[in-house]
Amino acid sequence: MDFVADALFDGRKLSMLTVVDCYTRECLAIIQSELLTVSSAVVSLQMEAMPASLLASVA
Repeated sequence: MDFVADALFDGRKLSMLTVVDCYTRECLAIIQSELLTVSSAVVSLQMEAMPASLLASVA
């Protein structure tokens, strides 16, 4: 996981949380927002993890 921050051409801030699997180098999620809070990042990560757990239970 890594937080990335930048500014757009009009001065608005943009924040992103990137989640990369270091073994496969697969991007698992990119969560972007103008205002990325810890609680919004946790909710987004929980939503990203849900399909993986459902797939694991089927296999």
